[in-house]
Amino acid sequence: MEYAAFVLAALALGWNVVSWGLGHLTRIKVTIEPTSIIIGDGPEETVAIIAFNKSAHPVQSLAASFERLGEDAHGRWLHLVPTPHPSQSIPGVIPARSAALRWMPREDAEYAKLIGTPIRAHVQIAHRDKTYSSKPLVIPADAWDAESSGPPRYRMGPQ
Repeated sequence: MEYAAFVLAALALGWNVVSWGLGHLTRIKVTIEPTSIIIGDGPEETVAIIAFNKSAHPVQSLAASFERLGEDAHGRWLHLVPTPHPSQSIPGVIPARSAALRWMPREDAEYAKLIGTPIRAHVQIAHRDKTYSSKPLVIPADAWDAESSGPPRYRMGPQ
């Protein structure tokens, strides 16, 4: 009986240590989405970088960028300037278990050759100066067409 109590106490202590350790890990998931963001009068087609903070604590995002993958290495990186539209939350604090958004108008993304080519998004986090990356993705030119299931819509500003 004493051994069972000792094993149970050790398991409980071990679980508390594991839970505490997992609670202090920084976990960020980065995705790229063709979106339609409603700003002012109507929707604007955009390519968005979304950073999901899966951690139990807030994190400070410093920057976001796109990387063009493929054979053409010229102009491979596109760093988004640090003064975004007021509706964008990167750079800034990403609350615990919440998401932050950084977007680029579709026209700018097409000019930067981010449409129809493999791309990856990166979000830099202040904690340990770590960069988190998305999986590679190709956004087709027809991603915003009404015939498709349609891009997600985000409403920015006062509701």
